Amino acid sequence: MAATYAYSRPTEHLGATVEIRRQQEACRHFASLYALKITTQEGGGWIEEQSPLDRHRFEVLMTKLQPNDTVIVAEPGVLGASPSELLATVSRLIASGVRVLVVSLAGEINLPVLRAYVTPMLKLETALAKEKSERVQDVEKFQADLDDFQSRYEKSILSALSARGINLVSLLRPEDAGEVAPKDIATAQSLLKMRVDLDLTQEEAGALVAPNLSKATVSRLENEGRGAKLGEYRTALILETHKRKKAEKAKLPGSGPTPMELEAYQRAGIPTATMEAMK
Repeated sequence: MAATYAYSRPTEHLGATVEIRRQQEACRHFASLYALKITTQEGGGWIEEQSPLDRHRFEVLMTKLQPNDTVIVAEPGVLGASPSELLATVSRLIASGVRVLVVSLAGEINLPVLRAYVTPMLKLETALAKEKSERVQDVEKFQADLDDFQSRYEKSILSALSARGINLVSLLRPEDAGEVAPKDIATAQSLLKMRVDLDLTQEEAGALVAPNLSKATVSRLENEGRGAKLGEYRTALILETHKRKKAEKAKLPGSGPTPMELEAYQRAGIPTATMEAMK
């Protein structure tokens, strides 16, 4: 005995549940006009997909269909989202001896008429697919160019910061810091010279930075010329140097030696009377 199936598939992603109900109601009404009864055998004759891109249940339906069976759909778009898909699906059904009824067409699909109507659209579909592919390639190329520009721009910024003793990557991604800031012997020697000129030990120099740098950190900075605290340490040494130079300039003629000079005289063993005379 020939069976009748109602196949539903949403044609839009939004409101799929409501659309399925609308399609099923249309199929139910149309079946009654043709005196057809939707089959209840082997899981029932109401076949519905979950999304516009889903075709799994249709393939299951194809395994059930027998010659002289009937498939009812609400509109042609249910059988195919594109002209080529529609023509291929209807061709499969009719080749299997199945009658295809479409509610919106108020009758049975005629394959020769459908082919004559759809064939001119296939060229347009092919052209649109080609244009879409080209646009996707253009977008991918633009994104690749944008990524390359961003990468080069970031490297130029990091390089400029590193040249000034600021390792930004060490602050954001400490695990990558070593890749961005190689050893800078010239910077290391410059730091060492500034500390020696200030007559400071590594512990005393580290105390110029808040929070204080350890002796090991100062030693690493002065040996490698790199590190997360490089900028802070160099700035502290420069500020201390300027501070001392300013103090030297502020000393008035005849006002006597500065406290730093007095300390140096005491270390040299100059008598107190001599120092008093210098005031």
